[in-house]
Amino acid sequence: MDPSRSYWTCKGLSHDDALLIKLCIDNYVALSSRCTFRFRIYESSHGATISIENVKQATRDFLRFLDCDPKIQQFSLKQPLEWKSLKTIVERMNWEFYYERWTCMSRDTLTTFQWLKAAFALPFIPGYYMRVASTLTHIPSAALASGQKHY
Repeated sequence: MDPSRSYWTCKGLSHDDALLIKLCIDNYVALSSRCTFRFRIYESSHGATISIENVKQATRDFLRFLDCDPKIQQFSLKQPLEWKSLKTIVERMNWEFYYERWTCMSRDTLTTFQWLKAAFALPFIPGYYMRVASTLTHIPSAALASGQKHY
């Protein structure tokens, strides 16, 4: 199975990012106030209700997509500096979303062990793991050991 195709089976996160990347690569893009839209997220929207497990899978799938998609691979070979800059931004947007879900929304629904396990679910991304380390060092160890959810 083509690894880039597995991305499209994820639970709906980052499809808009993938679409915009693929539309913009090697194409001209014009923006004006007449052709833009306002992105809205509601408490009941998919991104706000999806489980941390599904966010993890979608994030991992999207990161894999960035490395495996044939059109993106061609672009990265033709424009390595541009792709490096763009990839850094897009990766950061996605891991920051996962981080926010992990720190904010999953604390109330997961056990302490599940919450800690979820922190280490992404591939090694230095910025993400620096943020996780910072978060974990500010939680009293007694709170983690007792399983309290007041961290």
